[in-house]
Amino acid sequence: MNYRCFYKPLGIPRNKFFASSKAKVAALVSANKGLKEGDFIVPREEVKAVPIANFGMLAPEGLYEDFLKVVSKFEAESIGSGNQFLKPKNVLMARQNNGGVTYVPFIASPDAVGSPYSLNSSGPMTINYSPALQFPMPSAEPWAWGPTKADRFSIELASSISSSFLQLMVLSKIKGRSRRNKTGTFSGIRSWFSLQIEKRWTQKYEVNTGGNSKESLLFVDGGLVDTSGVCTLVFRKVPKIFFIMNVGSNDVGNTSCYMEFHRKTAQSTNFELWIKGFCNVITSLFGYVGDAEVGNEDALISILNHVFDDGEARLKELMNGMGKLVEAGHPLIYTLKGLDVIDNPYWGTVEGHKVDLTIYFANLPENFAREISSATAPPAPGKQILDGNGRFTNKKIQSVPEVDVRGVNSEEMNMMGYLGSWAVKESWNGLRAQDGSVIFDGFNEFFTV
Repeated sequence: MNYRCFYKPLGIPRNKFFASSKAKVAALVSANKGLKEGDFIVPREEVKAVPIANFGMLAPEGLYEDFLKVVSKFEAESIGSGNQFLKPKNVLMARQNNGGVTYVPFIASPDAVGSPYSLNSSGPMTINYSPALQFPMPSAEPWAWGPTKADRFSIELASSISSSFLQLMVLSKIKGRSRRNKTGTFSGIRSWFSLQIEKRWTQKYEVNTGGNSKESLLFVDGGLVDTSGVCTLVFRKVPKIFFIMNVGSNDVGNTSCYMEFHRKTAQSTNFELWIKGFCNVITSLFGYVGDAEVGNEDALISILNHVFDDGEARLKELMNGMGKLVEAGHPLIYTLKGLDVIDNPYWGTVEGHKVDLTIYFANLPENFAREISSATAPPAPGKQILDGNGRFTNKKIQSVPEVDVRGVNSEEMNMMGYLGSWAVKESWNGLRAQDGSVIFDGFNEFFTV
């Protein structure tokens, strides 16, 4: 389905390895008798970006049920009481004490497929104390990762493994219901059904794990491990990272509208309320667990994404910056400069280099609304274009910018396009607070090497 929907209409041939350039392909063909140029596809010459796909390993096939049993024990030891900052080392120790069990991040690029994960231990990773895989697993180029010509690690396979949105949606709903109904016959039936769904929607793939060794593994959308992609870029030592946060229904408190969250947190000044309600995708990068509970699988995963030091101070800085941007009617674009990277064996990040992380938190700024005419976004009868929470009163575009990708309409899509273009133009030369101080240096500075 993935190939038919996205690749075939563009004329991209099926079941081809992907590589970084024609020169790379020529070198591979020259060095490997079993390969030929027709086995590969490469980006167009004018494309300078490096495509990267994130995906996660659940467990080796046949050990998945054991994996689920041990994960529940790991949750209890690693998450604790929640609402605290944790270090990856402490979390990984809990993982190691329970048979070495965790989801494992994998990264695919034209040059290599593999995992940055390493235990820093001499023992093998285990699933319920059963030998399975040795980490760190040797990385391999895409053509060498798949075992057979018929089952190549192709570009469409990489994108399928890394973007199974429907799969995650189904798993989340069923597993969430299972957690809320933990006893009784009905719970047992639901748990069994959840397991069958999980097996059906995971991607099984046989991997070359080094030498003549092969292992059949279960993979899933990279969003299971990290939805931001920031950890992968930190691992690759990218010095400037731009992260677009398209909010969901509960990303800021119990809402998705930052204007409303801004008011509830005393104009973004009450850090205790702000940190509890702000996006776990971002706070977890600084080691904050959030309102974690035993059995909360999202918290279990996100606490392993801690890659930046001095979390409390840097998140307070972000809160203050976003508050000033809201008050000035600007788009929420802020750069946390000179973030210190920490050692995290889960992501393979190492202490000693710095990152500038620019975050664009999708919102509906007052300055943008002032430029929208009533003809473009007719307000509800007797109301202004925006309500008190910073949302359009026009029902057709009321969810902008928190649109649901599963059912976006043409009006929402057009307005999102206008908003994105306006935000870039508005902030190109920088954004200033009401007192004239610079909050964001601007995209002009960001794209200057």
